[in-house]
Amino acid sequence: MSVLLAFLLISATQAETSEAAGPAVSEVPALTSAEDAREIAEDSARDLKDSRFYNRPGATRADYDADWQECRLIARGSRTMGGQTVVVPYNPGIISPAAAAGAGIIGAMIGNAIAEGELRRANRRTCLLVKGWNLVEVEDAAVRSRVAAMTDAEREGHFERLVGAETLPEGVKVTRWANRLAAPAIAAPLEPRTPPKASAPPPKPVKPVEIAPGQGGVILGFRRPDSLSQGKSAAVLISRYDPEAANIVTPARRDKADTTTYSALLKSRDKALELEHVAAALTPGTYVITGATPAAQGVVNVNFCLGSAMFTVEPGKLTYIGDFIPHPFVKVEGGLQVPAMTWENHPADAEAGAPKLLRGGEFPVAPASFTNGVSWGCAASTMAAYAIPGAPALEGPRRAGPARAVPASGPIIVTVPTS
Repeated sequence: MSVLLAFLLISATQAETSEAAGPAVSEVPALTSAEDAREIAEDSARDLKDSRFYNRPGATRADYDADWQECRLIARGSRTMGGQTVVVPYNPGIISPAAAAGAGIIGAMIGNAIAEGELRRANRRTCLLVKGWNLVEVEDAAVRSRVAAMTDAEREGHFERLVGAETLPEGVKVTRWANRLAAPAIAAPLEPRTPPKASAPPPKPVKPVEIAPGQGGVILGFRRPDSLSQGKSAAVLISRYDPEAANIVTPARRDKADTTTYSALLKSRDKALELEHVAAALTPGTYVITGATPAAQGVVNVNFCLGSAMFTVEPGKLTYIGDFIPHPFVKVEGGLQVPAMTWENHPADAEAGAPKLLRGGEFPVAPASFTNGVSWGCAASTMAAYAIPGAPALEGPRRAGPARAVPASGPIIVTVPTS
């Protein structure tokens, strides 16, 4: 299976199996009428079946209906995780299925799957998992048969109880979201790198980056410490972000005099290196990690719009956004093999490597101050979430995922980096 195929189906690997999950709280959007509520309940019941259902301890059926409806709109590209309306039509992807199938990249099977809505359903499922819902699969055939034999009223009452149940029946498998793209729980130690051959070519030359007065920049590392990452290309996409609008900044029409950086694709240049650093000059402001792909150099085919990490770029500084380990396929706990762009923090290495990347002077290297959980509108074929390990999550209604419980007393002060 190709890496691209794996990333197109990554929503199936953004979860982990467990026996139980902790409680979560959600803000429920108001429904406009009883008719709307009834229609949404009928639609959301598609995922309440004898073979599977969603559960979040303490939640109500109204919580589930509202989140299901919002995730459906998000998967269609018309809503963000923060609730903002996206005024773009659904687009089959960063790589369109027609072009991909025609070029032989994905093949007709994936093109047809997208056309039939398979990936929309996968994105909806990932969205619900990111929001704190657990997918419960009923493995006991006898239980499935009993539920299938219920009347409509009995089935409705059955799921009314199970949607928010604190304890689930036996014979089920519970799946919840896990941060496997950034922090996969690798099942066993990986084999070390193979020593380079004596005849190995010298490292490719570095094209220096020029940071103009008033600009800042970013620096990241592509690290390949093991046999799975050795020799693998990688790419990371960052985009300008507006925290107030909770969306990516993309001008409808760009004037020639506009020198603002709206996005930057940072890609590996020499996949043979155990560690390489890549830098880019940027207009100061707020940015977000939009997507990342292992074993691909010039394209990012998964969008982190369900929740990612925001950071600020300051003038006269290089902001270090971490090291990324390209793991096209890595076996994680539970037995799955998943693609990952494992994140690690090595600021001293970045500071040592920065002078080799710059033209005309040295710039101080400062580690990024990340905020996880920011979201935006996208019309990508594959939607996912990426969280920097250890970074705080954005509070408030615009953060991705379930809202946090408010303490009984004391003020809450929210600080968001701005340009």
